Amino acid sequence: MPTDMESAAKSLYGSAAPASTPASKPAAQQPNRDEMDIEAAARTLYGPKTPAARKTAAKSSDDQFSKDSINPMDSDPAAKLYGEIKKPELDEHGYIRRSEDKAKDGEDGEDVEKSDAKDRDADKAKQGAPENYDIKAPEGMELDQEALGEFAPIAKELKLTNEQAQKLADVHSKTLQRQTETYKKMTAEWRKESEKQFDTLDIFDAKNFIKSMNDPELSKVLIWSGLGNHKSVIRALAEAGAIVRRSRTRA
Repeated sequence: MPTDMESAAKSLYGSAAPASTPASKPAAQQPNRDEMDIEAAARTLYGPKTPAARKTAAKSSDDQFSKDSINPMDSDPAAKLYGEIKKPELDEHGYIRRSEDKAKDGEDGEDVEKSDAKDRDADKAKQGAPENYDIKAPEGMELDQEALGEFAPIAKELKLTNEQAQKLADVHSKTLQRQTETYKKMTAEWRKESEKQFDTLDIFDAKNFIKSMNDPELSKVLIWSGLGNHKSVIRALAEAGAIVRRSRTRA
C-alpha cells in the first residue's frame, strides 16, 4: 500500500528532512527510500559540520606526495624528531649498498683514496725513522761514508724510512754519474783537439819531461783529472821537455 514519502521522511528524520518528490510526479520517476538525499539526512543526524557523505575518495599517497606538495616528511612525527630520513640506496638484488660496494663500483673513489693516504701517513708516523740507515751504493760506485754521516741526521729529522732515504741517495748517485759522464766526454774532446795540433816530437818531449820529474803522483793527477789531454797542458809539458832535451844534447 503506497505511503506518502514526505510524511515517512518527516517521521524518520524530523522536520528538517528534505522535501520529497512532488506528488504530481509519476510513480515511475519518484525515488524510493534508498535513493533519498543521503547528504541531507546525514546533516540532520550528525550536525552541520559533518563532512559531505558523497565526498570523493581520499587521494592515494602518490597523489599526496606530488612534486608541488610540501615535504611528506613534515607530517611524520618521527621525521620531525630525527630529521629528514634519506632513502637508502639499493643494489640490483634489493639489498642496501654499503660504502665498500660503492668503492668497488668506482663510486666514492676519491674519498677512499684520501682515506688510504691518511692511513699510510699514519703508518709512517708510527714507524718513524730507523735507528741506523742501510744505504746501498749503485754498482760500480763506493758509498761516501762522510757524506752518509751528514745525510743520516737530516733523514732522521725528516722521519724518513730507510726506503725513502735510499731513494734520495739513488737520486744523488745518478746526479754524480751524469756529471762524471759529462766530464769524460769533455776530456775526450780535448784529446781529439790535441792530437790534431801536436806532432810526435811534441808528445815525446812532454812524456820525457814528466818522466824526468820522477813524481808518480804527477802522472796520476794528469790522468785522473783528464788535464793531461788539454792542449794547453800538453804544450807546456812539450816545451819544458824540449828544453831538457836540448840541454842534454849540448852536454
